[in-house]
Amino acid sequence: MKVVTCQRMAEIDRTSIDDYFFSEEVLMENAGIHLVFKFLEICRPSVNDKIIVICGGGNNGGDGYVIARQLFSKGFCNLKVISISNKFSPATEKNRKIATRLGLDIIDFSLPFDSLSGLFDNSSFIIDCMFGTGLRSALRTEYHSIVNDINDSEAAVVSVDIPSGIYEGFGEDDVAVCADYLFTVELLKNIFYSSFARRFCGKIFPVSIGFPKEIFCSDDNLLITRDLCQKLLAGNCKIDDFSYKNKRGHVCVVAGCSGYLGAASLCSKASTAFAGLVSLLSPSGDDVSSYDSVIKLHQLDSLQRFSSFVIGSGVVDQDFLLGCLKKIQSLDSVAVFDAGIFNLSPGDFAGVASKKIFTPHIGEFCNFFSYQRDEVLRFPEKFLRMACLDTQSVIVLKSSVTLVGLPSGQIFYLDKPSVVKATAGSGDLLAGIIGSFAAAGFSAHEAAILGVFVHSLAADLAFQEKGLVCADIFLEFLPKAVDILFGFEKRAFFTEEEYEK
Repeated sequence: MKVVTCQRMAEIDRTSIDDYFFSEEVLMENAGIHLVFKFLEICRPSVNDKIIVICGGGNNGGDGYVIARQLFSKGFCNLKVISISNKFSPATEKNRKIATRLGLDIIDFSLPFDSLSGLFDNSSFIIDCMFGTGLRSALRTEYHSIVNDINDSEAAVVSVDIPSGIYEGFGEDDVAVCADYLFTVELLKNIFYSSFARRFCGKIFPVSIGFPKEIFCSDDNLLITRDLCQKLLAGNCKIDDFSYKNKRGHVCVVAGCSGYLGAASLCSKASTAFAGLVSLLSPSGDDVSSYDSVIKLHQLDSLQRFSSFVIGSGVVDQDFLLGCLKKIQSLDSVAVFDAGIFNLSPGDFAGVASKKIFTPHIGEFCNFFSYQRDEVLRFPEKFLRMACLDTQSVIVLKSSVTLVGLPSGQIFYLDKPSVVKATAGSGDLLAGIIGSFAAAGFSAHEAAILGVFVHSLAADLAFQEKGLVCADIFLEFLPKAVDILFGFEKRAFFTEEEYEK
């Protein structure tokens, strides 16, 4: 699924009008009709449910008038439209007039707003069509009361296109409608996925309204889904039932030190997720893996035998890490850099020829690149693109919504918030999984995308079966996650009966 900026969506809208002769009225009607279909499909309202549609004066409000009219025509008579503006775009004014002429119950409010909470009593649904993607700054304080009334109501809240109040740069103290469901027109919007905005968006559903598909760009940003991952596998996976361990690749894990021995154990075990061989070097010198299939190293040498590297989990010795970078700098293999590596500086990687994957969480990212945390949280794509370009690397920016940035500027979004991933050792697992896919022959960005998906799927599986778990238990679900992604669980080379023969 494509993810675009609001500016890009406005360009698509304009191109449809200028080059394909759609009118604003046609687009608004299409949007309203298809949004109602999605509302009926997902929310399953009864015709007796009390439904409130709140409309602003822009085109988002126009969508609301069409939605209200379409619901009214389908027999939803316990329906009210609340208008919060006395100025309207031309297409919105036309649809407001149609709704008025048909006898819909329209209640006009103007600033300053008194409390609307009484209107929401016993409401089953509130459909938010106040402000769309054209909002350029924080919601003015005079609108806070109506937003708070919506958020305090017991009704299910459905936002159309975007929760009112969300804008590019939405901050921690900003106010917005907190949607249970978000029905967004045609394409997903990037501003849904900042750390501050995502919690307001609820369950997100894109709704196609008939834009010409040829005006979408092939290099648009994408949501990471199972379909996307399986396309990557179909085009690039060299592993099958006839593969042998060396064909599946050899990961070299450099991890762990005194006090952080668990990081080495988790990272090296996770590296076996798809790779055929895993070797572990720990600067502590201790035998930290306790995993028989992991080869213990005493020094970093004979580097050509390794297909990928995972360096930094649980390592605090900066001189040791700099020595590792010097040893691998001429190699062309993929190297995943995690955790302790972010105590170094980007300049320390200037001579490293490896295809680099950095896996920082927000704090590490800000410290490593000297960015302001609040700015990164508000504009994650902007800073991620800068960092990817400056380092010519793939960066996995770990957060509730994980972003995978490429040097080309393209960004992939994993929209799978999970409390299970918010536990010590989760990042060590992710670094190992990514290294595993890289060892098996996937490119740096493919390994990163596949790694974050499998990591998240394993977290979901662990939570479904065990609830909140520590990283050691989380790790146990990696094989099942890989099986599901690759379809191994549906395929056995020999049946049980054939073995008995």
